[in-house]
Amino acid sequence: MQLVTTYDTVLCADSVEWCPIAPFQRLFVCGNYQLEEDKSNGTSDAPRARYGQILLFEYQTELHCLQTVKCAAVLDQKWCHNLLNDCPVLAVATGHATLNIYKLQESKLHLWLSYTYSHSTEEDRMFLSVDWSTGKYHSKEPQLVVSDNLGMLHLFHLKEDGLKLINSWKLHSYEAWIGAFDYWNTKCLFSGADDSIFIQINTETAQQQKNTSHNCGVTSMHSNAGREYTFATGSYDEFVHIWDTRMLKAPRDSAKMPGPVWRVKWHPVNHNRLITACMAEGVSIVEFEETKPIRFLSNFKEHNDIAYGVDWYHGQDANLIASCSFYNHLLCISTY
Repeated sequence: MQLVTTYDTVLCADSVEWCPIAPFQRLFVCGNYQLEEDKSNGTSDAPRARYGQILLFEYQTELHCLQTVKCAAVLDQKWCHNLLNDCPVLAVATGHATLNIYKLQESKLHLWLSYTYSHSTEEDRMFLSVDWSTGKYHSKEPQLVVSDNLGMLHLFHLKEDGLKLINSWKLHSYEAWIGAFDYWNTKCLFSGADDSIFIQINTETAQQQKNTSHNCGVTSMHSNAGREYTFATGSYDEFVHIWDTRMLKAPRDSAKMPGPVWRVKWHPVNHNRLITACMAEGVSIVEFEETKPIRFLSNFKEHNDIAYGVDWYHGQDANLIASCSFYNHLLCISTY
């Protein structure tokens, strides 16, 4: 991987997401998470406020920041895979336990908040991840899955009149770092948590399958939109597992990564390739084929910090990559 350009996001950076929809694929967002400075010199136990921002970028031959949206701390964000009412739509999970839906205004290339759901609770709840049901089959009234720090998974339905909470499940005893759809069968959800457990749940029957193949917290997962039954998980244990969703007793293949895995993303065109954010060890690309072991293709260590966010560009040049690191608030554009 070769560095093209960088950008200082000022606040700590933890997620990047390219827009998957033409002709907006040159656009991407970077999410920021910041803790309020402790001014008590350690004498107060009061929780510090979490705040953040969404940076909307355009990249063609140069990188331009088009908009800064101030908001609660951003933990995760995902674009819907299809237009909704002729607009690209972004979902954002925040540290205030809100799920925010932003529409992209085409004339100004700006995001504006159109729907929000706030979890009414006195507990210190944070929404940690979000995924859309539209990865394989498009929908005008899609569903979203959100995980939280209290070990729960929440299923939402986005309709014309707003976000509706369909159901919630208490699946884990610790933080549920990640929730995801099976894009080929959207009645199946997956969750991964700090208890090292990976769970598949059927939303109609509530039937569950649990797996403990990972030895540390399960932090990331992604359904392969181009290969049915193929699913990837990543963990603090530094392993990526590739699964057949019909047989979850053991992974089909595994790879030891350079560091703890925070994000995994299948390539939008070459469905054998997987990019991973490996925290202190940068960004890595691996290749998975049916009859061959996982092969390492590239590693990118320009961040020199905790790499949390990574994503592939969805246009024709799908080997363009955006990534970001936390404490040094560095956004990188690179090529493979």
